Amino acid sequence: MKKFYPFLIFLLSFPVFLYLSLPIERFVEGELCKRGISYGKVEVERFPPKVEVKKLSLLSLPFSIEEVEIFPEISSIFSGSKRLKISLKACSGEGEIELDYPVSSLEFFLESLNVAKCVKELPVKVEGLLSLSGKFRLDAEKKLLKGGRGSFSLQNVKVGELSFGLFSIPGLNLGKVEGTFTVKRENVVSLEAKGAGRDAEISVKGYINVDLRIPKRSYLNLKVKVKPKVAPLKGRTFSFRIKGFAENVTVAR
Repeated sequence: MKKFYPFLIFLLSFPVFLYLSLPIERFVEGELCKRGISYGKVEVERFPPKVEVKKLSLLSLPFSIEEVEIFPEISSIFSGSKRLKISLKACSGEGEIELDYPVSSLEFFLESLNVAKCVKELPVKVEGLLSLSGKFRLDAEKKLLKGGRGSFSLQNVKVGELSFGLFSIPGLNLGKVEGTFTVKRENVVSLEAKGAGRDAEISVKGYINVDLRIPKRSYLNLKVKVKPKVAPLKGRTFSFRIKGFAENVTVAR
């Protein structure tokens, strides 16, 4: 029996030694390169397990992600599934994401993203802090958004000069804008929002045809109504559409 103890200790400790000897950093770096994702630095903590990647840049996104931390749930591995918790920092804001892997569902909460830093190519200058939360169902293999819903809010919203035919407004303070979004059918998300600030009231309604492969090629079709509270257009309601691919949207009456 005494001779069996060393063998038993070896069996119990072997997985630990194997885990400690795995080149996890090189594996993560290889997966990032394989997917064309540039990065600044990869760090791995083994107890508790955590992967940290800094300065992530994807060609499909119009902004870079300053920092991502990935926390595998050990209990989910033993139950036969893989559940990940992810925290990130981007556009001067932060967020948390929980998902199954391979991805079939995800929950997210993003807070205080600076709109001007996240989306720079807009036909009208927009300032504000975006927060959103929700849950999506996906088919990761086919790159399909299957279902889900959520809500969002924009704080301290300001837009640049707006033109309405012969008239123009140098800029508007819209205050707070709140809205909801729902997946109506595969890859199509309907959106509604309303807001009121010092200078105007605003409402938005429309849809986004989401491209999960290349997000900046998602197509937007949003109808916007603005009712200024300031001269020379005080009290009048103006409507226009924001249409086009996310990387090159246009504003039209």
